[in-house]
Amino acid sequence: MIRNIVFDVGSVLVQVRPLEALVDCGFDRARADAVIGATFGKVGWKELDRGCLSKEDAIAALKEGLDPGLQADVDFFFEKAVWNFVKPFPYSRRWLSSLRERGYKVFIL
Repeated sequence: MIRNIVFDVGSVLVQVRPLEALVDCGFDRARADAVIGATFGKVGWKELDRGCLSKEDAIAALKEGLDPGLQADVDFFFEKAVWNFVKPFPYSRRWLSSLRERGYKVFIL
């Protein structure tokens, strides 16, 4: 009998939207793409996501070797845009609530 349900968050319960978050903060598409290219998929980002690096250490690792302007944009991303980075899907809250109401324990990775 299933009693516990474990969800991944990204692309399951929330939409991951870094480009839109940066554009919402006033970045043009090229500049936003540059920031995304300097962060996502890079070792520092993956290690932060896994919980193996602190935010500060991950940012330092991501900024290593970047030109100063892009370093400042990476800082801005983590200070401001990251708060608008994910958006819950419309169904997420109802879905989780209905599972809990039916007696399931719900966990999020």
